[in-house]
Amino acid sequence: MVFLKQIDFRLMGKHEIFIELVHLMSKLYGWYFLLAGIFKVFIGILFTDKLKEMFIERLLEIPPNSIGYMYLSAFAIPCSFPIAWILTIGEINVGLCFIKSTNFLYANLAAIFIIINIGLGGYSSLTLLLFLFLPILLLMLGVSEKYQPMMRTKFFF
Repeated sequence: MVFLKQIDFRLMGKHEIFIELVHLMSKLYGWYFLLAGIFKVFIGILFTDKLKEMFIERLLEIPPNSIGYMYLSAFAIPCSFPIAWILTIGEINVGLCFIKSTNFLYANLAAIFIIINIGLGGYSSLTLLLFLFLPILLLMLGVSEKYQPMMRTKFFF
């Protein structure tokens, strides 16, 4: 594994620095998703009604005329058990894909899907926009196809 202090940015061009920064951001993003999925496993969201309880609690906090209220009452609460599985396994898969620098297109699209659904569920905040920024940026720049082979050769994990 290459650590930051082993990389000499003075000898690198702008293109190489960009690749390294994108790689570092994607690794951190992946760790966030992986740890979020593992946390959901540990709190027992897969085999209990914990997510349904969280949705009901959130439903009582948001205004009844909002999109989040309709999303929660019509879709998320009745389907909370499959949503818990899709959300947890999806977060773990996205995290592993970003950490291992594989399947970038799938990981970006799945991350966007998960974040949009979290936002629709009434959990919207400005931090969601930041988490939505990186996968959209990677898709817009074509980083998944363009830089993935270079990024995988620089690091051993």
